[in-house]
Amino acid sequence: PMDVDFQTIHCKEFDQKCLLVKLSDGSSKTFSFNVKTMAFEPMSCSDCAPTQMDSDLTPRHTEWCPHTRNTVVFAYNHVLKMELKYRFDCESGSFHEIECKECHLNPAKRTDPKQIVLVATSPKSKRAIVLTMSKKERVQKMQYDEKEKKYVDMEPTPIKSLTLRSVVVQEKETEDVTQFLEDLDLNGKKDEEEAQVMESDLIAMYKEKSRVLPNEIILVAKNRHTGEFGTYVFDRYIHQFLHVNLPDIKIDSERRQIPLQQCIVLTMSSKTQEGINLQHKPGQEGVQKYMYNRQLGIFEAMKETFVIQKATDIDKWIKKVFEECPCYTRKVHGIVDFLRNVKPYMIDQTGVQQKKPEVQLTETATKEEAIPSGITSTSGVSVETDFSEDTDNSEDSSASSSSDTETDDSDSFEIISSEELTQSKE
Repeated sequence: PMDVDFQTIHCKEFDQKCLLVKLSDGSSKTFSFNVKTMAFEPMSCSDCAPTQMDSDLTPRHTEWCPHTRNTVVFAYNHVLKMELKYRFDCESGSFHEIECKECHLNPAKRTDPKQIVLVATSPKSKRAIVLTMSKKERVQKMQYDEKEKKYVDMEPTPIKSLTLRSVVVQEKETEDVTQFLEDLDLNGKKDEEEAQVMESDLIAMYKEKSRVLPNEIILVAKNRHTGEFGTYVFDRYIHQFLHVNLPDIKIDSERRQIPLQQCIVLTMSSKTQEGINLQHKPGQEGVQKYMYNRQLGIFEAMKETFVIQKATDIDKWIKKVFEECPCYTRKVHGIVDFLRNVKPYMIDQTGVQQKKPEVQLTETATKEEAIPSGITSTSGVSVETDFSEDTDNSEDSSASSSSDTETDDSDSFEIISSEELTQSKE
């Protein structure tokens, strides 16, 4: 269940009462009730927009900026859902957003929640101000109290910001909260439809390599709702996770090697050629995607999407790739080749005729060297695989019988990625 807080406020701009929904991550959204449709509708009101507070920031790391001559605090803004740069103003005791195109967030660096983020001195009181992180990994300001002879918490203050809410964030928040309000059953009935698995439902446990998809990083993750473990691969063109079942990976439910504050995978989009950082959501479990913005010099949060599980969806994406890329280049070949290779291993094969791949041997290949299409054996012998679903004749049936026997022995051979696939990835 989503941890939310409901408040009734009066909107001055529309001169009516509205519902303010505050989410646990610090964001909020306003809704008005439409009597005709008997439903809540999102409102766009500047007066009701939440104020950015320093308690809405999760510090990443600090760096000295020689260009602005300030200590830059790279932090995640939970209201804007963005990674931004800030400096701490000692006089006002608040954070000011700054711009510097030369300084960039380093996803590999993370401030430990138990460490001190920054120490400053107030020019007025001449007392030290210590910036740490709370249990929720938000900014916590502390100042030394002469009377109590200890550091006490300071009240959160508004941020002097330069960045307004992005369109993507507004759409996502409206979509998330609207869906939540739709899920509120006024008649007390429960929705029996099974929800899709979202990226934020995945808790990354550890990474693996597979001989089936040798050029991909396989993520072993646990569904935080069901507790079930699974293997996932991130598609760099679709920008979504694919739920796969790989025969050579055995899941170890006791293994955990990816701390919450660390980057899971840093890769590059084959569609935009921009960097993509996959990591846990700030301060909590669940995967979040960030894409690098060259103009701003920061990683921006990407819109959350569901995990693709059906093999039939892969065919739709292959068709879409050809529609978006009419010229069949080496790059397009690599994108489509990956989708075709991963399709037989999708977790949900509903609607797909199950059939073992037939292996057609070249003149120089032997039965022992038979391996799946698109993969080269250590001996350098390449083979072709026929995934045709046509009815087998007697000759094809004989070849299929041979391939079944050959497939059983293929696990004893070391296999690597083909030169064609490697070049297309480059």
